Amino acid sequence: MHLKDSAFYKLVLEEHKFNFGTLYFFDSIIVSEINEGVLFDYQMAEEINEQKNKFYTLSNQDLDFISNRVNNYALIPQDWMKYTEKYNCFKSYVVVPYSKTAASNIDVEKFFYKKPIISLDNLVEAFDFVSLPVPEKN
Repeated sequence: MHLKDSAFYKLVLEEHKFNFGTLYFFDSIIVSEINEGVLFDYQMAEEINEQKNKFYTLSNQDLDFISNRVNNYALIPQDWMKYTEKYNCFKSYVVVPYSKTAASNIDVEKFFYKKPIISLDNLVEAFDFVSLPVPEKN
């Protein structure tokens, strides 16, 4: 499910569109939705980090990151390792895979990411994990 199609979308404080995907900023949570077929590289991670720094005064260690993998894309493992070595990584890193490919990519990422990667079945579980309850309907 795309974030825009969920009850959580009304809690988004800021939305950033890039040529490779979209970021959604909440109080202390970032949600990413990367576009179909993207080969996600270090430069793209830097663009995300730049927008994060403009919006938040929080460090990465104070932020939760949810990768909402509604599309299939690939990460360059060496670039991911380079990024995680340069920056302290997030308080939690949660992935919501919607395909077998996305789920199997998590196993590869675990070799390069020093903290746990939490894989959950849907956005409600992901937001529950980072302690953001489902908003009430208006």
